[in-house]
Amino acid sequence: MRLLEGVTIAEGTVEPHRHDYHELIFVAGGSGEHLIDGCRTPIEAPSISIIGRGKVHQFIHAEDLSGAVLRFTDA
Repeated sequence: MRLLEGVTIAEGTVEPHRHDYHELIFVAGGSGEHLIDGCRTPIEAPSISIIGRGKVHQFIHAEDLSGAVLRFTDA
């Protein structure tokens, strides 16, 4: 698990990518926007995003995110 504390992401700095694991993103504070398989989605607190293994994901931008990221495999 990785904690998020005051994470800010400027637009255009994160490239689209995919993982060979699942990712659960819990946002307790802050805001932003991300793309999951081409679907633009707001990031608002409180929220949980689940990104399945192999899905294309990109943070468009984020402002002062706090929360946690949990990565896990099928096992």
